[in-house]
Amino acid sequence: MRSKTVALYAVIGALLCLSWLVFFSHLARHPDLTKEEVDDAYFARERPRALIGVVLYLAAGLAGVLIHPLVASVIFLLLPAFYALTSHGIDQRPALLHSDADDHDVRSDRSPEGS
Repeated sequence: MRSKTVALYAVIGALLCLSWLVFFSHLARHPDLTKEEVDDAYFARERPRALIGVVLYLAAGLAGVLIHPLVASVIFLLLPAFYALTSHGIDQRPALLHSDADDHDVRSDRSPEGS
């Protein structure tokens, strides 16, 4: 029974990530559907995160069925941490890892000209 539960959870997680992948792909191909201030490349850059989610959920489900459900549970628990750490993009450091100097640089870039 546990193996079936793990497999079902993995499939649901993979389908959820797949829906984001389809959504990001559609918006990457149709930038006219987004607000002007949204970078046209933003949704194309988000697709790998969704694809990684699909792969990891399916791999976790497979590991849970073939090895032990606890293995899948560990991966399922790590996935939200992955998404939290990459919430600003895979190529960006998480906000909690930014130093005070980085925060100062960010603030100075956003300050109005002449001030």
